[in-house]
Amino acid sequence: MDNLDIMGLDLTDIALLVEMADGKNLGQVAERLGLSASAVSHRLGRIEGRMPVPVTSRLGRELVLTDQIAAGIPFLKSALQDLRDATAMMSKPPGRLCSVGIARILAGWAETLLPEVGTLRWTVSTGNSEQIVDRVRKGSLDVGLVRTDHGFWGVELHILDEDPLVAVATPHLAGTLAIEAPETWPWVRFSDVLSHGKTVNQIFLHLGWRQMQTFEVDALESALALVLAERGVAVLPESLVVHHLDALRLAALPIPDVKWPTRTVAIVTRTGRVLPQWTEAWGEKIARRLNHRQPTRYGERLTGDIPCPITRQK
Repeated sequence: MDNLDIMGLDLTDIALLVEMADGKNLGQVAERLGLSASAVSHRLGRIEGRMPVPVTSRLGRELVLTDQIAAGIPFLKSALQDLRDATAMMSKPPGRLCSVGIARILAGWAETLLPEVGTLRWTVSTGNSEQIVDRVRKGSLDVGLVRTDHGFWGVELHILDEDPLVAVATPHLAGTLAIEAPETWPWVRFSDVLSHGKTVNQIFLHLGWRQMQTFEVDALESALALVLAERGVAVLPESLVVHHLDALRLAALPIPDVKWPTRTVAIVTRTGRVLPQWTEAWGEKIARRLNHRQPTRYGERLTGDIPCPITRQK
């Protein structure tokens, strides 16, 4: 580091000049700095001996800083504040590093809700829900935030919100469908690259439906647009279509003996691990943000595996 141009001033010297720039006389400066008047005069004389330009001048009976020194005062104030901040930071206990994983479908906003706790530092990573769960299970992440419709081994799901899936169509199209033969309906197919698509396609496979789809999409919004345009039927999250159902633009289509799965947003931790205290505040903020019809109360826990996502009603 090149320090040839650095002035030979200590922190008290800088504070002395800053106080004088604020209009204080030497007696007031001495009181402010907790020094005697003679100590302040001695320091000022030492500063004047080190500076290459005049430091003070007389204005009537008052001793004031010269214009050259006054020009540098804003920088000295900034340096003094930086040093105070550095001292405060160094005096704090070392912060704990928390590793958090967030499913990509929830990223972009969930990380902004992490609590502002002075002793905590964050590392945030993203991935699909299965990847986040795997990292939590292996211990490389302290906590994960995922959306899923099935269970996992070796971890615990602390449920924040539940969002059931529902088959929907426009009322007009619904009136033309053969209720007893849902495999013949004009289903909008989802691509397997979409986690939602994998779930729905597995259900169709489980039911043995081999229907032909006119459309295949890789976004929930695309499927919703096609349904609203009466181009087909789709299985969608209730949260995405609830306003259309309430406005009677869409109708829910019950299928005999079929119960669609429920998508769950949950904080995930390794089995047996104590849930960190900060997750409660984070979870409550996430649940409020999701704001589905009936958010599951934070803290409900689901452990181990969950049965097949498609179940037959009894």
